[in-house]
Amino acid sequence: MPKEPQDSDVTVSRRTRKRQAVHEALLLALFELISERGVNAVVVGDITERADVAPNTFYNHFESRDAAIEELVDDMLDAHHAALTELDATAVDSAVIKLSATVDRVLEAARTTPKWTQFMANIFETPFWRRGHFAEQVEAVLKLGQQQGTFTDDGRTSARAALIAAQIRAAIQLIGDGHDLDNDLVLSACLHHAGSHEVTPGSASSN
Repeated sequence: MPKEPQDSDVTVSRRTRKRQAVHEALLLALFELISERGVNAVVVGDITERADVAPNTFYNHFESRDAAIEELVDDMLDAHHAALTELDATAVDSAVIKLSATVDRVLEAARTTPKWTQFMANIFETPFWRRGHFAEQVEAVLKLGQQQGTFTDDGRTSARAALIAAQIRAAIQLIGDGHDLDNDLVLSACLHHAGSHEVTPGSASSN
């Protein structure tokens, strides 16, 4: 039979939950502030004020402001990667459709979650951005397309993936600036960089 929880176990569990809640509140405050102001205009005092905690509390969770930003960016990119992995697991095994679905998902997120869009736009050109993150995922799709004979295999896969990643980043920034981008327009540019043979954006789009 399972043993009855002791009072000390309940206290520890409550303390752990409270600590986790404070940790998440600090990260949420940091996310909102970077979205609104950019990285350079945010200091620790701003974060603790927004999270409504004592100034010294911050250092019980993070060594520095930069360490908190690095954790936040890692958490967001890991969530993005998990979403795309789930998408890949359910998508038709076609590189063009996977690339199209990726573009659609990212642009839809940019349109419907303005704070995420502004955060990404404000973090892209800083040392905190995990450079190569988008490109690594795109490169796997390009290699699949090359195996299928859909994309050009000319020994420049990494460079092509970097161009597509840059195209997606630029699209996020343009949407953040208020531009209304058509998904097929962005996908067309991505397919061009992939060296697509035969397939047009309209036939590839998942919309």
